[in-house]
Amino acid sequence: MAMCKPTGGTNKMFGKKIDDSTKDDKNRSGKPNSRTDLYPDEQHQESKDRIMSRWFDSDGWAIKDRDFSDHGFPEKHKNPHDHTWKRLNGELYPSN
Repeated sequence: MAMCKPTGGTNKMFGKKIDDSTKDDKNRSGKPNSRTDLYPDEQHQESKDRIMSRWFDSDGWAIKDRDFSDHGFPEKHKNPHDHTWKRLNGELYPSN
C-alpha cells in the first residue's frame, strides 16, 4: 500500500473532506507529481490526524486517494484503504 515520496512535494488542506461532487476539476487536479494531505484543521496536523491523502500524476491529475477511515462501513473498507482515479473521455472519475 505504500507509495514513494512525491517529487513534486507534499501540500496540506484543511476541512472535513475534499468536494468531488461536481465536474469541476479544481479538487481533482494539483501540482504535478505531488501529494495533498487533508487534515481537519490547522491545530491537528500530525499523521494520526490525517483524514485523506491524494496523489497527482505528472500532468497534475488525481491518480489515487488514501482514506484513513472506514466511512462507517467496516465491512466494506479497511482503515486505511485506497481509491484509484481513471480518465474516461477526458473526464476524471473515481474507479472504486
